[in-house]
Amino acid sequence: MLKKALTKSEFTKNVATLVTGTAVAQVLTFAFSPIVSRLYSPADFGFFALFMSVVSAISVIVCGRLELAIMLPKSDDEAVLVKQSAYTICILLSLLTFVTTLLLTLFGFKLNTLFLLSGLMTLFTGFYQINSNWSIRKKDFKVIAKSRIINSFSNLFTSLSFGYFKMLSVGLVFSNIFAQYISNSFFKAKGIKLVGFKTLKPVLFKYKNFLAFNSLQALSDMFMINSIYFLIPIFFDNSTLGLFSFAMRILQAPMSLIGSSIAQVFYQQSSEYVHEQKQTFPLIKSTIIKSGIVALPVPIILFLFGPEMFAFIFGENWRTAGVYAKFLAPWLYFDFIRATISQYPIIVNRQKKMFFISIIGNLLIALILMYVGLVLKNVEIGFLILSLIMSMFSLIIIVWIISLSKVKNAFS
Repeated sequence: MLKKALTKSEFTKNVATLVTGTAVAQVLTFAFSPIVSRLYSPADFGFFALFMSVVSAISVIVCGRLELAIMLPKSDDEAVLVKQSAYTICILLSLLTFVTTLLLTLFGFKLNTLFLLSGLMTLFTGFYQINSNWSIRKKDFKVIAKSRIINSFSNLFTSLSFGYFKMLSVGLVFSNIFAQYISNSFFKAKGIKLVGFKTLKPVLFKYKNFLAFNSLQALSDMFMINSIYFLIPIFFDNSTLGLFSFAMRILQAPMSLIGSSIAQVFYQQSSEYVHEQKQTFPLIKSTIIKSGIVALPVPIILFLFGPEMFAFIFGENWRTAGVYAKFLAPWLYFDFIRATISQYPIIVNRQKKMFFISIIGNLLIALILMYVGLVLKNVEIGFLILSLIMSMFSLIIIVWIISLSKVKNAFS
């Protein structure tokens, strides 16, 4: 009983550490955003959003998804080899990004020269993903929390400095690159060591599902997220898109604050359970219950007071966003629970099946939006239908993950 209690206490303590770091970082960003928004124009932010969309798309696969495999080996020696392989792939793909943007610029494509820095930003982002996952493996959650705070602080400091000296679009890009570089320096890494092809080949073969399926799933999910924002203005208008995106941003803010922290701690602890051949079902059950309880106030409050709350806090113009949030809240709630345990199929080597499940989910979203736009032509009822169907889909995935935990699985 004491051991069980300590395990629960450790889980809660680690989650609290990560939540604290994320919360401080978000508060810093929110507190200084009115100043930053007055130094930079919407056009500056528009270019930066375009720059970051390119970086984000590449960063999803820049390490070949091997950063996620760092958690899986039982021995630290093998985990170090996976980490070194991830560094190698990250450097090669970042270099390829730089060469590609350079060639496009030289051959007459009208790219802003700042896009030449996308390779550098991708490199630092990939390193951060690797370092974070190594720290999660070593249960060093404090360093992750500190890195998030220093990332936010250094980003704000440099962006304010560049803005003060009127170095505008340059300032937003450089400040983010600098912040990512500084946050990487907080990790206790013994230098970056690369590996040759002979060493890399067996690692790629053993963890081939990460490259073959997990990478495709990540790209598919990113494509679907972007396609939602592409489809809405086609069937409705930009105002509907703005209200939808605002509602999603408000919904995801409290969810992501805690959800990502629970997911990271769960990934470390469930990997440890599999290594020790312990039953993972109790941990998954406990994580689902805790996640459900923590997130439950959000959909309840939005269901009861969503439109009124949005109108009071953000202004009457945003009342409709509150209506959308009210309808979308069930989907975000069940997807929040799913996301906290979503790494478990990776641990038990079910990436291939998870990839196909993800494809079905993404197609469902696209088909529902097309049905709403072409046939139903009622955006509010459409979002309600989308929310209910995707809630059920998230529940199906949760049940599937629970069923995996009841079978004696080992990573192979």
